[in-house]
Amino acid sequence: MNTAVIYSKLAPFHVARLQHAGKLWNERGSHLTCVEIASEQSSYGWEPSLPSSGEFTRITIFEGRDYCGLSGREVRREINRAFEHIDVDVMVVNGWSSTESLAALGWCTRRGVPRVVISDSQYIDSRRRFWKEAMKRFFLAQCHSGFTGGSPHIRYLESLGFPAKHCVVGCDVIDNELFLPVLRRRLEEHVEEAPSTMELLSCLRLLKIKNVPAVLQALSRVKIPWRWTLAGDGPERGSILKIIRSLGLEDRVVTLGAAPYSSIGGLYDKAGVYLQPSLSESWGLAVNEAMASGLPVLVSRQCGCHEDLVLDGVNGYTFDPRSIDDLVSALERMWRRRDEWSEMGLQSSRIIRFWSLDLFSGSLWRACEIAAERAARRVPARPRLAQLWRLV
Repeated sequence: MNTAVIYSKLAPFHVARLQHAGKLWNERGSHLTCVEIASEQSSYGWEPSLPSSGEFTRITIFEGRDYCGLSGREVRREINRAFEHIDVDVMVVNGWSSTESLAALGWCTRRGVPRVVISDSQYIDSRRRFWKEAMKRFFLAQCHSGFTGGSPHIRYLESLGFPAKHCVVGCDVIDNELFLPVLRRRLEEHVEEAPSTMELLSCLRLLKIKNVPAVLQALSRVKIPWRWTLAGDGPERGSILKIIRSLGLEDRVVTLGAAPYSSIGGLYDKAGVYLQPSLSESWGLAVNEAMASGLPVLVSRQCGCHEDLVLDGVNGYTFDPRSIDDLVSALERMWRRRDEWSEMGLQSSRIIRFWSLDLFSGSLWRACEIAAERAARRVPARPRLAQLWRLV
């Protein structure tokens, strides 16, 4: 079952997933290919990802180009050319809104290639407009299986008419083994004495949806000793620094800027509690990293991972990011249980074991199996719809 997966640009965690999945494909006498649209993507600022080590084939269409600067026409033209030279039994498209996803779906429907859609969108991510939801329904009607983040993402696909029985979870995982040294040190250095300060850490891009100003307001109100380290950069950095100064929090908030993925383990090693406060977050991979590092977590209920990864009172707490009072309450509850942080962090590490590279590889294989089985049983696209895709 030779498979092609499409990504706009590979981040280090994408490479880790695909290398692990590629081993499974090779063991089963198949091959995995990743079509990467561009080698750069300025909207994320990811460091250059390591080359694949042979478990999968990586084809970069626009080497040395920024994904954000590509036109739809050249992406459609070049991606169709690339597909003609790939031996593919199943195509895996990432989402439904990008030019490459639409072009890939059109190519597949014309050739009868089974297709899997990767989706970690939630219903609550943004305001839903009828015409956009109708377009998503149309797109999903041409797909055979779904590879999703977790429970809320399957529910969203169901709301769009896509059967849950054709979906599997596990597209949003990290290489937990990278953070095993941090977890081991934390367990070995376990101390009975409760910490004297809540050392908070957040790894996020400085965007409005990350909700940093609300957290600063909440922290200025709590009556507990705390320090907050912010790792990440973005367009809101200037306004965030102004708020920090206006609240007189310069000595308690540390803004590190962007941190290389290769050295991020050291940040989790120094933290006491991880905080993810986003107003909108399809999943929140930093929560995976924090849990793999053995940290208790405070996670916004707008984050797609909160339902599957956070057990309130067990490994952390969830909160409504639109309510400063609710965030203050979550911070105070976490502080009251500071003598239990080690146990809560241990629970985090146990929960995250399931959300592993093994899950990604096995679930991706299963999604491809479902797609191939469904395509073999019926004509996947009605003639009129197939003709529409020839316009893409």
